[in-house]
Formats: sequence, C-alpha cells, structure tokens
Amino acid sequence: MLATTQKYLKLFPSNDPLVLLHTQSLIANKQYSSAVSHLQKAVILPNEGGLSGRNIYREATLLLAAKYLRMNNRAAAKQWVQAARRWPENLGSGKPYPSHVDERIEDWLDSLCNSLPESPSESPWETLPELEDVLVVTGKAQSVLVKKILEELHRHDAQQPEPEDAEVEPEDTEVEPEMPEPPEQESVESGQ
Repeated sequence: MLATTQKYLKLFPSNDPLVLLHTQSLIANKQYSSAVSHLQKAVILPNEGGLSGRNIYREATLLLAAKYLRMNNRAAAKQWVQAARRWPENLGSGKPYPSHVDERIEDWLDSLCNSLPESPSESPWETLPELEDVLVVTGKAQSVLVKKILEELHRHDAQQPEPEDAEVEPEDTEVEPEMPEPPEQESVESGQ
C-alpha cells in the first residue's frame, strides 16, 4: 500500500485524503518518524469535525514515544508524549475546549516514562501491564491505539531491524538523524 500511496501522492500532492492515507501507510510500516515529518509538511484544509489529521499525528507521535521508551531513552519518549498533546494548526482542526480533550493515553505513557528504571540492565518489559489493565486507565474508546503502543513496547526482543532504524544504532545516537524535531509548544494568549 505504501508504494501505491507514494505513486498517487506524486500525481495528486494536494489531495488531503491521499496525504492522510499515505501517512497511515507509513505508520503501518512502522516508519513513525517519516509519518510525523510528512504531517509537519502537510496542510490539511479545515473542515467541520475533521480530526483525522490530528488523530493520525497523535498516533504517530505516541508510537514514537513508545519506540523510544522501549529503547530506554526517557528524554526522547517524554518529548514525543508532549508533542502528542499538541494540536498543529496545519492539520485541519483547532484544539477543542479542555473538557473535550482526552489525554489519558498521554498521561499513561508519561507515567510509564517516569517509572522506567534508571539502569538499562533492569528489564521493565516483563512487567508491562496487559491490555485490559491499561484500558482501565486510558478508557476503552481508543483500545486500538493502546494495543499498538503495547505492541511497540513489546518489540524489544525483535531480531530484525526496524525499517527506519536499519542503519542507526540506538546506543550511538540519542535521536535519529532523519527524525523530525517535535514542534515547539505554541503559546496561546487567551482574551476575554
């Protein structure tokens, strides 16, 4: 699917649904950094109830946080959790009222970052909670995303290199060279 979306994206670069589909196929191929980079360059036109761009951005950043958490890089993981809390303007939707924002998954991943053992010799991956236990904290509405995050955290024993990390050793670099930086927190002035 990735090859197909790349082909058609070259023909129709401003087609918003195609941009989002391509980003989803990058995520499905575990190319989270490329997905975030692609979304940072995209401009999704605003539409009523159009949260797709922001939801895909959130998924990619939370999976990046899980990836760095799995590699025992707490600082990068926390940075990506913070990025997941943002609502980039270029993705077609503004941030709703605080009472309508559900950040329980971000809160759970943030607490997981804080509870990670200091020494990499201790293996926190054997004691990760089961999906049902996490859903008690995060809510069942986003169980698919929570399941993907848990799968990413459990990939620690995978023998094959990840598609985007084939030439990068985690212990040599703290952050991937091609990885986009999390966007800066925008300051919002509230007027009454």
